Amino acid sequence: MITLSKIIKRYGKLEVLKGIDLKFSEGKISAIVGPNGSGKTTIIKIILGLVKPDYGKIFIDGKPLNGDFLYREKIGY
Repeated sequence: MITLSKIIKRYGKLEVLKGIDLKFSEGKISAIVGPNGSGKTTIIKIILGLVKPDYGKIFIDGKPLNGDFLYREKIGY
């Protein structure tokens, strides 16, 4: 399971993610939908560790994300 808790991300003065809470369960197909510029790609980049959130925590199987990116092998996008 991938859990995002209270994620905030800003690009300059533009706050694209405002306290986002999400859970993705193992073995389930999930979709992130929204209009252009709503932060969909930013969420994926944060989950993959390509972008750091300004605030909030990410958990993989209940453990805080700590720079070990082996879980990426199990994610398709």
